[in-house]
Amino acid sequence: MPSQKFIRAFSTIYHPPTNSHQHTASIIAQVLRYSRVEFLKNIPLFHSNLNSHVIQLDSSNPRLPLRSCLDFFNILRENPINKPDLVAHLTLIRRPYDVGKFTDVQFVLNCNASDVNLRTSVLNIVSLVEDGTDDLIFVEELSGMLFCVYADNGMFEEAIGVFDHMKNIGFKIHEKCCIMLLLALNRCDKMDMSFSFFRRMVGANVEITVFSITIVIDGLCKRGEVEKAKDLMEELVTRGIEPNVVTYSTLINGYCINGMVDEALKVKATMEHKGFEPEVVTYNTIAGGLCKLKRFGEAKRWLFTMIERGLTPSMSTFNTLITIISEEGNL
Repeated sequence: MPSQKFIRAFSTIYHPPTNSHQHTASIIAQVLRYSRVEFLKNIPLFHSNLNSHVIQLDSSNPRLPLRSCLDFFNILRENPINKPDLVAHLTLIRRPYDVGKFTDVQFVLNCNASDVNLRTSVLNIVSLVEDGTDDLIFVEELSGMLFCVYADNGMFEEAIGVFDHMKNIGFKIHEKCCIMLLLALNRCDKMDMSFSFFRRMVGANVEITVFSITIVIDGLCKRGEVEKAKDLMEELVTRGIEPNVVTYSTLINGYCINGMVDEALKVKATMEHKGFEPEVVTYNTIAGGLCKLKRFGEAKRWLFTMIERGLTPSMSTFNTLITIISEEGNL
């Protein structure tokens, strides 16, 4: 089985297990198969003879159900003395991977990422995986999941390190993983890193869609870099990636919150020229921007135009109308 090949490969890197290790692993396996995993805590052998070799043997034991291996792993994580090391994590990962339990794979990767005692360079982790198997599909998919886990845990430098390694090897990088990192960077207000990473995506020939572009444009607009956002959108149009309604609305909002409503109106005109009908949020955004500039009459006309076009006003529409009427002294 692949997981057994994995453990044999790791044994060439680390010292091979002894008969003592195999004996301890056998006892633990018996307990895991026929008793509750909590019983292990009461076995002196569990505390005295347990080490990485024993953990690897039990984690890769095909006779043990996956659930038992994961329960064993969780018990070990609570043990301050015999916590699973990096090799134990990687050995266990192969079990759920082989049966398509990718949620369990991500759980183990998350445990590894969150344990400061296991922190090591991305190259060390990936190299260890590559040395332990000749299954390139496994290495590629595990690298992608590791990338997502790092992004989700706010470990941005590590995530970009995995990305660069995948690019250099020629592994396929999925946009959905990149989107996770872009969203996380935006939430943490790291737009310089987000924009730089997006450029990496373009350079690595990731199959970019409008979703990634919209995330970056939104981040730039919130930072007040609306012209930079517009230039990016126009550049990507030349690459054959067309904005959608959400992208245009995001740029319109960026101009409006920065007091550049006339530029927002130009974007709206471009959007309509491209065949996209403005949505309620688009009209509300422009009306709100006009109100900030004290151009209440224009704002009111925009909202009435929206209603005439058959769009249903939202709560934001009514709030803006109340503001306009109040400012005009008609309330």
